[in-house]
Amino acid sequence: MAGLTDMEELLGRVSQPDIKSYLREAFVCYGAGAYRACIVLTANALFEDLRQKTRAVASANSDAKEISEAIEKLAADQKVFETTLVERLASKGILSKALADRLKQIIAHRNKAAHPSGVHASAEEARWVFFEAIDKFLSEPVLSANQMVDHLMSKLTDENYFPDTSIHNITNIAREEVDQLHPLAYPYLVTKTVELLASADATVNKNARFFLSGCARIKNEDLRASLSARFVKVKASDKTLRDPLMSVMSNDPGLYAIADGNTKLRLATLFTSAVPDKVATTSMRHPLTLLGNFAAELDEAVILPGLKAFVDAVIATFYATPGIGKLLKTDGIIREMTLKAILDHAGSNDFDIANRFAKAAPGLDEGLAAKLRDREAFQVIAAIAKAAEDGAYSARNVRRQKFETVPELKAKAELYLAAKPKGATTILTDLGLETTGKAFTTDHLTVEDDDF
Repeated sequence: MAGLTDMEELLGRVSQPDIKSYLREAFVCYGAGAYRACIVLTANALFEDLRQKTRAVASANSDAKEISEAIEKLAADQKVFETTLVERLASKGILSKALADRLKQIIAHRNKAAHPSGVHASAEEARWVFFEAIDKFLSEPVLSANQMVDHLMSKLTDENYFPDTSIHNITNIAREEVDQLHPLAYPYLVTKTVELLASADATVNKNARFFLSGCARIKNEDLRASLSARFVKVKASDKTLRDPLMSVMSNDPGLYAIADGNTKLRLATLFTSAVPDKVATTSMRHPLTLLGNFAAELDEAVILPGLKAFVDAVIATFYATPGIGKLLKTDGIIREMTLKAILDHAGSNDFDIANRFAKAAPGLDEGLAAKLRDREAFQVIAAIAKAAEDGAYSARNVRRQKFETVPELKAKAELYLAAKPKGATTILTDLGLETTGKAFTTDHLTVEDDDF
């Protein structure tokens, strides 16, 4: 019968003998065409397994302990406990909503199969329940969470645990550790790692920070739920943990999206307090990097207005910083705010501001040109020319060199000038420059042999 070979292979992924016995019977029932029996036996195995795993981590997880005690009482009284177990595990962030929903679907199939309903279970339905139960739950080992996690925590004392600072390598190391754990152990894992952030040992402190960032980068929904509940929510009020919080959330912006209102208020204050920051813009905890990652992964409705003050501060501070192009990745309000700040500073009638931008322009050239449209690149060139016309000496120097110090921006500006000379003239006129697009090209962009 189609599907039997795959189902038998699935059995090999289950290590618990008593659970495997249930599933062997379910498999035999499927082969005999007893699909309802297959569903019921599979579901029984699944929820007995989940009950055991909850009990196994109870010694290391206070929430799991409380849930386990309540479920064991229901089981002892021969009362239905499955839905209660799923809902309570989900409410504590021990199971993700996606897994909880999947378990509730299996419960619904089990209930329909176990009671006369006038609807006969199909082979496809039985196969689905069998596969989902094993793939998502039963193939995971029963854990002694305190032993496995505590052993991992002891390894974070090793100086060479993270050989370098590459977030790619950090994430791979964290993933290797996390893959050995059942999601039920994630809350304890996060709690114990967060405790190490208070360590006076520099190596332990660093490794804990790196490990949390690596866990965030994995972007596993169950692990995200634990990071949210056990780190972000409880530590958002602790300013001493601002940097690791920013690094973790920069690696997984989804943590901000699922935070509650009060947590978001606290995070907004923390983030804004980090501006300006002296760390390299390549650092995951740099405000510009954080906002760039947020803008790339989150809807602006999630970012604004809660982080409006932070967005304003980042743009105002880092408008002339390499990496500002991160805020120009996608269309929207943040992109418009960033472009406006760039143009306002590039063409400012305050000489100090205009000169600061003109001096920074060569370092910004490649990053800006990669994100700006041709018209926008021309606007930047025109703004610098306007500052030069007003007398800003650094802007004059850029203009005198025919914008050769910003070759990428210049090339895109020339494309716009060639395609839209009238549009270019309008931009120049709006800036107060009495010239045309054609004349601008000749006067300020065309290089002659004796120009330099």
